[in-house]
Amino acid sequence: MFTSSELLGRRLANALVALAVPLMTAGYVFAQQPQRDLAIGPAVSNEQRVALVIGNGAYPSANLRNPVNDARAMAEKLTALGFNVSLKTDITRRQMDRAIVQFGESLTQGGVALFYFAGHGMQVRGKNFLMPVDAEINSEASVRSEAVDVEQVLDQLGPVRLSMVILDACRNNPFERRFRGMGDGGLAQIDAPKGTLIAYATAPGKTAADGAGANGLYTQQLLRALDRPGLKVEDVFKQVRINVSKQTNDAQIPWEASSLVGEFVFRADSNAATREEEKSVLLKTVEQERAKRAEDERRLNLEMEKMRAELANLKESPTVAAAGARQVRTLTEMDMRSVFFGNTLTGGNPNGSSWNVYISPNGAAHIRGKGPNGAPMEDTGNVTIENDSWCNTWRRIGRGEKNCAFIERQGDKFVNRNVDGAINSLYIVRPGNPENL
Repeated sequence: MFTSSELLGRRLANALVALAVPLMTAGYVFAQQPQRDLAIGPAVSNEQRVALVIGNGAYPSANLRNPVNDARAMAEKLTALGFNVSLKTDITRRQMDRAIVQFGESLTQGGVALFYFAGHGMQVRGKNFLMPVDAEINSEASVRSEAVDVEQVLDQLGPVRLSMVILDACRNNPFERRFRGMGDGGLAQIDAPKGTLIAYATAPGKTAADGAGANGLYTQQLLRALDRPGLKVEDVFKQVRINVSKQTNDAQIPWEASSLVGEFVFRADSNAATREEEKSVLLKTVEQERAKRAEDERRLNLEMEKMRAELANLKESPTVAAAGARQVRTLTEMDMRSVFFGNTLTGGNPNGSSWNVYISPNGAAHIRGKGPNGAPMEDTGNVTIENDSWCNTWRRIGRGEKNCAFIERQGDKFVNRNVDGAINSLYIVRPGNPENL
């Protein structure tokens, strides 16, 4: 037969074991989640993707070194991303007109269209014009007849759900020197029709350098951004703007006008679906563990309530107290150091508080739990053994005052008694620091 004290201690020990096992198991489950290598694969899409890429550099009086290289690199990249690409380099006005019309005729309802131009461009009275290699520009009127209006491109985009017009055509233009008073440098800001994004190599009215490498700076950064899987189209151009601005110390800041209403990624993230599924499973597991911990805490609190009630009976009933006294042994300093230091005490006080206290081997202590009103409490302090009595000092809870008590062992549990014999806490000892205090 067990005494009431032993039964009480066993019930608390069982409750704590029930709480600790699932928490340790949960830690094992999370630690064992497999890691996956995130391979970057080619874009996978069932939608029609069509691109017209033009690079003009062989201007008789204003040669550019990079546009043809830029156009070829863009055509190669877009082909790898699932676009049906038409590449044109160093073409005339008639060839540009024909290519743009054929581009529009190839578009189908619900598809994606991309137009890319690298070369000379200029603005005239708020309109943007792209220069073919045979353009002869001597006046404002000749611009309208010799160059291609960007509106001509925009007019071809009607059938698709999403379109992009990329203009790396903001270079410093020698044609404008012949009639400097007719307009500003660079290209003008124009509104993007619904479902369209217009991207400029630099801000409206500004110019961009041709570049010293194999590719212009803007296209170089665009090619890099297109390789990043899972980026939405807006985020691709944001990355380009960040990197170009950084490399030029804000002398060249790419710019976009967007009226996109749909979603689009150039390169699909082949692992996105798998990661979403794993995330969903993990969140579900976390919720289950949270609910399990809440239930375990509720059961432990109920057990603590029963213990406090029986503790009150022990104090008030002489008969029961006398029976329990036969199982009581007051701990010595050696007992307390070997039992408590380096371990965790789990229990509570008759006033309704419950807590875990970890005591390090050197006596530094950390307490975490709930006060009498249920409010969270946490503090640090020190535990010392003086004249076979337990003394603790808490920085906030006890305002730095030292409180000492004698410790009695009653079966599997421990009781702290004040110097006047009143019981002030009841707890068990758990090995190590399972609560990470």
